[in-house]
Amino acid sequence: MPTYTTSVHESITEVNRREWNAVVAHQSDTGCVFERYEWIEAYEDATGAAARHVEVRADGTLVGVHPTFVRPLPGTPFRFLGPRNRAPTAS
Repeated sequence: MPTYTTSVHESITEVNRREWNAVVAHQSDTGCVFERYEWIEAYEDATGAAARHVEVRADGTLVGVHPTFVRPLPGTPFRFLGPRNRAPTAS
């Protein structure tokens, strides 16, 4: 059984372009241009959106990707419950 690991990245530039696009081409049913590395990179550059891209590896080989952007929602009932002087970080 393979060993799976996940990583969260705050920019698409932290992920290997060739690996990302290979997963999109192989694993995606749609192969949509909006899933490609180049589109995500352009979106990040144009909008400054806060990214939290997820990658999944099986025994070190990239097997899954999930591009994600986060933004605060006005009036959201959620708040950070940790120390007030420390923002949450992705690991």
